[in-house]
Amino acid sequence: MIITIIFFVFFQAILNAPMAFFDITPLGHILSVFARHLFLIDDFLPEALLQVLSFTPIVLGTVTIVVIFVPWMWLALPIYMVLIWGLVRSFYAIEGKLRVLEAGNKSPMFAHLSTTLEGLFSIRAYKAQERFDGFNLSLIDADHKALYSLMLG
Repeated sequence: MIITIIFFVFFQAILNAPMAFFDITPLGHILSVFARHLFLIDDFLPEALLQVLSFTPIVLGTVTIVVIFVPWMWLALPIYMVLIWGLVRSFYAIEGKLRVLEAGNKSPMFAHLSTTLEGLFSIRAYKAQERFDGFNLSLIDADHKALYSLMLG
């Protein structure tokens, strides 16, 4: 829900932006930000919500049953919570670095796509399709390396 609100606020800001913003900001950067937000809304948000709704009752039920049958678990529970908090915090730091890497790879990819589409007639006239296609594939490969690392984490 928050991601959707942020997306619409960003969309309104782009629609109301002065022309100087579009002169300074590359089209590839704007497209990559929109693509990242739409990816989060379409793919990540429903999956994350489903996991939270599935695993929260299981974890709470398991902890409750263990604490009822093993009262000494109350003493170890805060230690486990601190350990889990530390693991989650370190994972978020790694995930943040992977997101920065993935976002940095999207902007050149979209910029190359937009400039290729603008100069398509010249590319065909000089028979440079293979060179532009190869460069595009290398940009897509670099983006997918970061994206797959982010998705597996």
